[in-house]
Amino acid sequence: MVSAAAELGIRAAVGPSLADMWHDEEGRLVRQADADRLLDQARAAIDSYDRAGHGRVRAVVSGIETMGCSDELLAGIAELTAARDIPTHLHSHLSDAAVQARDAAFGRGATERLSAAGLLSPRCTLMHAGSVTDEDIAMFADTGVTVNYNPGGNALFGFGITAGRSVPDYSMRVCRWCWAATPHPASPCPPRST
Repeated sequence: MVSAAAELGIRAAVGPSLADMWHDEEGRLVRQADADRLLDQARAAIDSYDRAGHGRVRAVVSGIETMGCSDELLAGIAELTAARDIPTHLHSHLSDAAVQARDAAFGRGATERLSAAGLLSPRCTLMHAGSVTDEDIAMFADTGVTVNYNPGGNALFGFGITAGRSVPDYSMRVCRWCWAATPHPASPCPPRST
């Protein structure tokens, strides 16, 4: 993908999506990979192609979903993306059921975990936001996070929408009705203000 983008002269954000935890055969959330090894592989990928194609190809490192990432992996992604000034994105707050399962598994909410890891910044785009609280939205706005709020896509996947809340009414970057967002530094989604 990197060589094709560079050859065609198009802009692209390319990189690994990481997860070190997932459900085992019995449905328990368990560590299934080494966070340090995954981060080393991500660093190697970044070193091999970031700024290829005369700077048009940028690296991006993402977490598959907050439930799929240990606290150590989330912190490592935050450190890596900050050190290299590259964007990151995570699928998070997908549905009420997903939020409840994740909160039970980790003993605290995704927003708290993302904040503690240092991921909530203008470099971060959160995908879906189908089940967020007013406090989550305020934290995203305060930290400059872009939310790819996709009620159409969420509905197609069965994730639903943010019940009783109008996410676009908050003063934050929101991409609506799109499948992908280009985060930091030149998001196509202008900051919204109320």
